[in-house]
Amino acid sequence: ARSHNVYPAPPMKSEDGIAAVALGLGRTVVEGDACLRFCPRYPRHALAFFSPETFLGNSQREFYALDLTRRGTPAGPEGAELTRLGLEEAEADGTLAFVGSTYSPEDHSISDGLARPGVRLVSFAPILKHRLFPLAELLDMLLGIGRYGTGTDVEIEFAVNLSVPAGHPPEFGFLQMRPLAMAGPM
Repeated sequence: ARSHNVYPAPPMKSEDGIAAVALGLGRTVVEGDACLRFCPRYPRHALAFFSPETFLGNSQREFYALDLTRRGTPAGPEGAELTRLGLEEAEADGTLAFVGSTYSPEDHSISDGLARPGVRLVSFAPILKHRLFPLAELLDMLLGIGRYGTGTDVEIEFAVNLSVPAGHPPEFGFLQMRPLAMAGPM
């Protein structure tokens, strides 16, 4: 998330910031793959997805995960290998329910959640629209604190663990904060 948005669209302002989120590990965001961008002050305004066509064309379809079956081999970090999986894996383990929506070709519409049959999409609607977890509010607060504390615009990295035991809230992990180098859009 960044405290400065180079290309805000009304009602957003540059100082409202921008966040990029993706299902799975952060490599999706870092490498510029399909992810969801939103303004923490206006989380319901994901402007890149203003129509079903643009949503389908720009939505995340795969995610990075650690293959723990490779643990103990010299494959990768802590013996686990980074792998790309399709959304059907996230739906099967229940993770997609926290961030997913469904496209229905029959009526050319996108519905929040996974209750209907159709094409699965990563929309973060349960979190950003229905406030399953206060991600937008946390990011807005942390970006404001970072900007105030450093006296300049900042960039933060974070992670959220949605796979927690029943009855427990998701876990928010603040990874790092650094001054924002204004090199280009997020």
